[in-house]
Amino acid sequence: MADGSCMFGSDFITLLVFVTASLIYFADDVHNVESTKGMAITSVLPLDRREWILKTKNLSQASQISIPMAKNGRGKRYMLSRIPYSANGCCGYQLERQLITSGDVELNAGPDTNTSGNEQSRRVVNHPIMNSSNKSLKIGEWNVNNLTDVKFEQLKLFLTSHNIDVMFLIETFLKPNVSGSVYEIPGYSMYRKDRAGNKKSGGILAYANIQLKANRLYDLEDENVEIMWLSICPYSSNRALLAGAVYRPPSSNADTDIKLENNIENAYFKNYERHILGDFNINYLDLSYKKHHLAKAMHSMKLSQMVNSVTRPTSATCLDHYYTTHPEFTVGISVLDIGLSDHLPLIIQRKYSKARGSSDRCCSLHL
Repeated sequence: MADGSCMFGSDFITLLVFVTASLIYFADDVHNVESTKGMAITSVLPLDRREWILKTKNLSQASQISIPMAKNGRGKRYMLSRIPYSANGCCGYQLERQLITSGDVELNAGPDTNTSGNEQSRRVVNHPIMNSSNKSLKIGEWNVNNLTDVKFEQLKLFLTSHNIDVMFLIETFLKPNVSGSVYEIPGYSMYRKDRAGNKKSGGILAYANIQLKANRLYDLEDENVEIMWLSICPYSSNRALLAGAVYRPPSSNADTDIKLENNIENAYFKNYERHILGDFNINYLDLSYKKHHLAKAMHSMKLSQMVNSVTRPTSATCLDHYYTTHPEFTVGISVLDIGLSDHLPLIIQRKYSKARGSSDRCCSLHL
């Protein structure tokens, strides 16, 4: 009996020591919770509590959510035993904390379901022009729909402020009796092709930076097609590329398209890198585009059309196209939301490995 009492007494003392140690352990953890600030964990909170924090964006409440991070590491073990394991581990905790404290959390993320499909299709995609680079060539195209004096002043400012290297203006409405000196821009060479006859509209005007070695290729042009070709040697490069501007009127028929195709085919046989921009009056966003004769011809000549956004907002159509034989060199395509005309300006950037600079090397295109 005495032995049993002694055994019971020793067991009681052991139990008492264990309980005392547990209380000390718990008190130490509670002290660490109050004295340390850890990472925010909303996943351990009730759902209604998390939603309240997100809706009110109460950053003071969010910052008070912490886990025990004792110096001895017991706090970390305490939380790991209560939170399910995940592949991202503590990174997920830090991400939740950043989302809550950012103050910019969208509760209902995703597409706007209140906008009809028709309205979405009519939106203008406005891609910003990429940062100015010393290793790229900027080529632009804009259907100005009658180049008046007021428009010209605005275009001159646009050209110089955006550092455009080559700019094609379509449908200038200019006639031979208008002096070309009126439309000269300092720092740029001007090339002009007016529509023949007395018929209104049409006409192409091109500007090329004087630092470029640019030449107009009259031999590639056709009087029956509104197209202009330039050979351009960009800065330090010693190999020319072809840049063409096209205006295909809405009244164009099969015969007109064949003439335009033949003209582009002549440039194709020169085996040079080609960039063709212009108002083709063919809606690229329409499903019937691929069936168009001219679209098939461009594809057969290894020319890729790169613009897929609205360029004429009044009709929600993509009429201004950009075709290139080297899409891998195109590092930027911008459709700018500028209301100077019923068409929007199109700017493309062609990358180069060498920086801009003057060069005395010869750059020519042999036809």
